[in-house]
Amino acid sequence: MHHKGDDNFNGSTKKRRALLDLLLDVSNNGTILSDEDIREEVNTFMYAGHDTMATSISWTLYALGRHPEYQEKILNEYNDELGMAEITLENVQKLTWLEACIKEQWRMYPVAPLIARHIYKPIEISKYFACLLMN
Repeated sequence: MHHKGDDNFNGSTKKRRALLDLLLDVSNNGTILSDEDIREEVNTFMYAGHDTMATSISWTLYALGRHPEYQEKILNEYNDELGMAEITLENVQKLTWLEACIKEQWRMYPVAPLIARHIYKPIEISKYFACLLMN
């Protein structure tokens, strides 16, 4: 959604601007970023994105390798929905089993866990007890 004053919005194309364009604008608008600073920022985004993507793919393959029944569901869904059609973003969005498996992998094996979960009272789950961690 476009908001007034959103400097990261190019009204003529209705697309968000590229990271490099934004970094160059910062240099032009008073805050000085050297070419080296810009290179370092771009490298940080590129390597961070590559590493998290590679880790996510690895965990997804691991999880699917442990559960061949879901591999089969994904393969059947792919054949039913796409068949021999070209793989596009629009087509991939039809693959709900694939999406569900990826999201479950993110839940089970988060690349960058940000939320530490705690319980505040002991609970019973299938005859097992989860207890509070005390300092």
